[in-house]
Order: sequence, then C-alpha cells, then structure tokens
Amino acid sequence: MFQRSLAIYEQALGKNHPAVALSLHNLAGLYWSQNQTEPALTRFIRALDIKETNLAQNLVTGSEEDKRAYLKTFSASTNRIISFHLQFVLKNTEATRLALTTILRRKGRVLDTLSQNLNRLRQQLSPADQERLTRLSALRTQAAQIAFNPNPTDQQRQQLQLLNTQAEQIETELSRSNAAFAQTTPKVTLEAVQKAIPANAALVEFIEYQPFNPKAPLSQRWGSPHYAVYVLTSTGEPRYADLGSISEIDALVRQYRHATLDPRRPISEAQAAARTLDAKIMAPVRQLVGNNVNHLLIAPDGQLNLVSFAALVDEKNQYLVENYLITYLTSGRDLLRLQTAPPKANPPLIVANPTFDKPGSSPIQIASADRGNLRSIDLATLKFTPLPATAIEGETIAKWDC
Repeated sequence: MFQRSLAIYEQALGKNHPAVALSLHNLAGLYWSQNQTEPALTRFIRALDIKETNLAQNLVTGSEEDKRAYLKTFSASTNRIISFHLQFVLKNTEATRLALTTILRRKGRVLDTLSQNLNRLRQQLSPADQERLTRLSALRTQAAQIAFNPNPTDQQRQQLQLLNTQAEQIETELSRSNAAFAQTTPKVTLEAVQKAIPANAALVEFIEYQPFNPKAPLSQRWGSPHYAVYVLTSTGEPRYADLGSISEIDALVRQYRHATLDPRRPISEAQAAARTLDAKIMAPVRQLVGNNVNHLLIAPDGQLNLVSFAALVDEKNQYLVENYLITYLTSGRDLLRLQTAPPKANPPLIVANPTFDKPGSSPIQIASADRGNLRSIDLATLKFTPLPATAIEGETIAKWDC
C-alpha cells in the first residue's frame, strides 16, 4: 500500500513534492521495522534529498517566524535518520554519512538564512545583479506556491519545472559574478565539509535528537531526548557516539555554570564541576579524535552552547585549552562559507586604550533601554577604569594581515 501511494503521489504531484518525501519516509520506516537495512536506507536517502531541495527553495522568502515553523516540520525526519543510524545500524558507513550530512544541512539553518539576508546582500551587488536577485526571489516564491499545492494541474507541474530551471540559471549567473552570493548557496556535502577541515583539526558536531523506534508500540516509539556527537577529520570516515540523556547532561551544565560563574565559590569546586561535565561530553570526543588532533572545531547544540569548552578539565586535571586550540561554529557547514573571504568594504578599524577622562570630551548619544530611543550622555559624568593593556593588544593586531 505504501508503494502504491508513492506511485500515485509521484504521478499526481511530481517526484520532488513533500508528499512524495513523506511517503518515502513511511516506506523506509516499514523496511526498518522489518530489519531490512538496505531498502530502508535507499528510501531515506531519496526522501532526504527531496526535503533538502524543498528546504533550499522555500527558505528564501517569509518571515523569521515562518522560517522557524517550516524548519520545525523537518525535525521528525532528522530524528528518524539519526535514530536509524545510532539505534539500529551503528556500524553501517552509508547510514553514518547520511546522518551527519543531514545534520550539516539542517542544524542552524534558519540562523544562516537570516544572516544571509537578501536585502543586505543586495547592497553589495551591481544594478544588473540586483535585478537578477529580484527575479530569483520572485521565481522561488512562485515555485513554492505551486510545490505545496495539494492538487496541481499538469500545466502547473510543467510551470514548476520551468520556474526551477530559470531560478537555477539565475543562481549560476549570480554565483559567477558575485562571491558574496556564492557563499549564500553552497551545496552542503560531507566531502566538501571534510575538505575544509585542516589536517590537524577535527570537527566536533553535537546534536540534540529524540530516539525513534518503529518496532515499538505506537505510544512508545519516541524516547526521551539525547545528545549525540559526530566527529569528522580531514581524512577517513566520520566517528560518533550517543552521549546519553539531555536532561542528565543539561543538569551537569547547570552545575558547571553555577560553580564557574559565582566568584565566591572555591576554584576547586569549579574544577570539579568542569571535570564531571568533561567526562560526560568530551572524554568520548577525545577517544574519537585520536592523538594527532590539536584543533577542535566545536559546533555545540542546545544547552551546550552555554559551555566554555576551553575551561573543561580532563582526566589529567588539565584545562582543554592547554592541549587544544578551540574554534566555535554554529555548524560544520560554516567551514564552507569561511573558504571564501568576503570583500572588504573598508580597512579594519582598531579601537584600544581609550582616554575616558580627557577634558573637553563632547557628549555622546547612546541607545537607552526604552526601545532604542537616543539620549545624550556627558562622558564627564561617567567613570570608567583605564585599560592600558589594550594598547598592546591593539598594536599587536595592527601588525596582522587582516
């Protein structure tokens, strides 16, 4: 019956319609429940490719609230593929790669979209490219309206194909003529991300997920949320670990933050809390990265975004910062964007060691708390502690090639 419904959806709605992806997910879940790994994996791959196509097209327009609501509809399929890997086919390389690819494509996607605001991008484009961008936005909007039509006509399906072809052509033209636009539409693949990882580094991708078991009774199929971590180096296959219950780890995060943020607490208490949290979330990571890595590219998730990983304490009672250079990312997808340096509109400006109490300082305007209304403040009425050491920092940075 699933196969028959899939054929009907494909014929009536087209091969990339969301209903086709949903039907494929249902079919994959059925094969999974019957312990048929390869048929399930094949359907998962195709379903996730369709969802990625729709996601790329439909996040172009709409408000932030719309984008978040739309991306939320993808959470169940994300949880399913991670569960399929970690709970069912743990050592299957293809399932491992599919799970990590899905995470790289989806994690922090709305934040990416908002930071790559088209209005801001438009200011960097030539008049001809601005016209192309306006046309692209219109085409994507039209395509989205047709793609989600539950009963499209043959004419509308043909129109959808034409709209997508025209949009792809404009994207190609914009990517060729403008590096900033090219950064907004990188194709996220495991191979591309791996290529961007330095030889001595490892991407540490944390993810929240809710375990799913299609073999369980309907009311018991969704388990309590877990944290998982995937590690990827510049060569080799991804490695992974299920870190356990989110509620347990989040409780350790709260203990760590209370111990480290309260200056009245003894340093030994902070170190003990840092050691306990490290044993839960970073000791497994060290086993996965091996001994040849000294640079961690950490992409946290959930409450782990509140953790200073550099201040965690390992089994040798050393802070992680003593053994690793740590770089924070929203997602490993950030590495693709960092490959291309954005054009510099102006030379860097360094402000250091300001003279707060210089006589004759003019009043300045600052934003107050009442919705950004400006009010004048006389610097003479404010008391700031001098920061002479920042002069050294400024002079050092000035020597860098920024």
